[in-house]
Amino acid sequence: MAAEPPRGAAALPAGRTALLVAALGLHGCGEHQLLDVGPAPPDMSELVARFAEPTADFDQASAEAVLQHYGALARRVVEVDLVAQLSRALELAAREAEARQSTGVRALGAEPSGPRSPTLEPARFEATGSVDVERLCDGWGPAPAPELGNGRLVGHLRFTERGLEPTVWASAEACRFLVEGVRIQLGDAAGEHDSVRLWLGHGAGFAGAFARPLLFDVALTTEVAGVEAALRLGFRVDPSDDTLTFAIDLPGEPPRGAVLVSARPSGPLRVAARNGSFECSASTRQCTSDTAAGFTF
Repeated sequence: MAAEPPRGAAALPAGRTALLVAALGLHGCGEHQLLDVGPAPPDMSELVARFAEPTADFDQASAEAVLQHYGALARRVVEVDLVAQLSRALELAAREAEARQSTGVRALGAEPSGPRSPTLEPARFEATGSVDVERLCDGWGPAPAPELGNGRLVGHLRFTERGLEPTVWASAEACRFLVEGVRIQLGDAAGEHDSVRLWLGHGAGFAGAFARPLLFDVALTTEVAGVEAALRLGFRVDPSDDTLTFAIDLPGEPPRGAVLVSARPSGPLRVAARNGSFECSASTRQCTSDTAAGFTF
């Protein structure tokens, strides 16, 4: 029987852990000279194309395997709390980018509510730059203790006077934290470059950039309760309603293409396929559609 989507899939809890900006780099152009804006972002065009539209038909024969696969993937995302771990750190980076774009200053410090106060110094800035943000992880102790010994997440974004560039990327260095008492570690001690890539899409402004649908491409070593496993997957999150979407290949040889399967927490499973849109229930084992014939699986 296909698994129901797990409760809390892709939820974005606010303020669960402390954030620390450890390094903010700004590069700009003055007197029409373009200065260094850091490394080029990774290419996400293949994954963007994969999520653009479904390439396979959805039918009774494939329904159970597809929906079970969705449930397994969603549980992996939820159990390592990946979206929540990254989201606020990157939102902070976006706010810093906006501040630098509008005021032309450079900062190194913490959030206004944090233990450190920003130190501002003049910078010549007109059009383009980059921001690096470090989040120290909470550790496995009974109380959150953000410190370097607990590992870190390091995010990178680039911006222009029009807003953020489409791709944000991050690395994880043995980032340790607890999720409902379970010990989680993301990445190894050396760090995995470009281990998490995030597509904002074109035209992302500074305000609300991370409130729009976000496409993640994850390649991480993870440890859950002492068990190490590779996490290699792509998914889309819509923070407006916590919808979590995966592009799932239909089983068979030769390859049959992929459908887009999504769900909100505790909601029905929705499948976008080449032959129409479906709403499926694991409990009743039925899929209905306004554009195609429904079926029981």
